Amino acid sequence: MRTEERLLITTYDDYGYSFDKTELYDMNADPYQTHNLAPEHRDTVVTLGALQAAWEAEQMEKGLVADPIEKIMKSRAAGDA
Repeated sequence: MRTEERLLITTYDDYGYSFDKTELYDMNADPYQTHNLAPEHRDTVVTLGALQAAWEAEQMEKGLVADPIEKIMKSRAAGDA
């Protein structure tokens, strides 16, 4: 989720890599995304996360394209990957 100032990155599948599942960056002060602000700005994470969830739900309701991460996660849960 991107605003003029902030970038929220939510990782649904880390595929075995060790990094934060939620990252928040100030794109004006930190355009190279080197300092994760999520632990210090939980209120912003919650607000942007809610906007992102609403947008995702809206897109899924349209039914135009299947969610690719959903397919991957189901495959992994079934032991296919």
